[in-house]
Amino acid sequence: MEERKSLRIKGADGKPVEIKPGEYYMSAKARPRRLMSISLPANARRVYACLDLATMGFRQEEAVIQERDKKRRNLTPADIARLTGLSDQNVRIGFAQLEHAGLAKREADDGNKLRKGHVRILAWAIPRPAETGKTLGARAYFPDWFPDSWEPFRPLIHRFKMKLIADEAVARNYFEEGERIARDYQKAEEVVARFLERVCARPALNKEERKGKKVLKERAGPPLVLNDSDTVEPPPARAEEEVHALSIESSRYARFKEAYPRQRFDEANAKLIFEGLKPSEQDTVLARLSLFLDCERWQQTPQYIPLASNWLKREEYASDPPPLLDIAAVSSSAPVLSRKDLEARSRVQRIADQLDLETAKQKK
Repeated sequence: MEERKSLRIKGADGKPVEIKPGEYYMSAKARPRRLMSISLPANARRVYACLDLATMGFRQEEAVIQERDKKRRNLTPADIARLTGLSDQNVRIGFAQLEHAGLAKREADDGNKLRKGHVRILAWAIPRPAETGKTLGARAYFPDWFPDSWEPFRPLIHRFKMKLIADEAVARNYFEEGERIARDYQKAEEVVARFLERVCARPALNKEERKGKKVLKERAGPPLVLNDSDTVEPPPARAEEEVHALSIESSRYARFKEAYPRQRFDEANAKLIFEGLKPSEQDTVLARLSLFLDCERWQQTPQYIPLASNWLKREEYASDPPPLLDIAAVSSSAPVLSRKDLEARSRVQRIADQLDLETAKQKK
């Protein structure tokens, strides 16, 4: 067995600094050289730092984690989310950016298609060539300096197809003000959502739920008798029924809200549509959502993920997940228009043509 020794380096004051065994490891110089030559978002760097410990810390390219009993197992995306504090969505985006840069790779541990629960994570000791011919969608609108405190602005930037400046020195002058406005904007959205909940009608109970209420009434039975003179009345059956029905609906909605990409979740509209679905349809939505979360388009180009309300309203969950877009064919200066925008532009063009025609007739 290899003897574990302390590592001594020269400190800033000239005195030796001792690093204990198990608190240092060797790594390839090619890794930091690649990092110096590319631009990676902060979240991707946090994911890569975790992979560096999980690979070079064990002198191998396959990422593993060591349990308290000293046994090793494969590192999972859930482990990375827990260790870095990132959301599952940001971990997936970070992985896509690392793969694009030739630093890491995900593959199925059984040789089949990549899917949840069967992920083998690799981080190359000598980075592979970076992918060419396409640009990750997550980088199309958001430069590296975009702060986490501005996250509430993302849906607006996507909606209006804005392009942020690349100069971080200029942008930093607005960080504090933007953080305050983003916080106020998020609070305003929450106030609007709470208000709309008060004026939105609850969906009608379906046949199964009506039967469930009947069962609850039958089980309530007569009041409990303690003696000949005292009785204890059971809780009102109606209150129990309402709590039962609402708890089922709220748990389904909570799962949907938790799973759907947060930046594309418009709660005020999505909640109304989701709760208007039958329980069986809600179960279908939850089951199909996992397929979309793992598809390449949603992982590598999150700006093309539809708003949750549109995804539900158009019943996109009933179709197969969309294929990966060819980003190279899309000009960064000409953003892709939505179907609604294309229809509006077509209507305007028809009106303009009609006006031109009437003008020509008047001149004659």
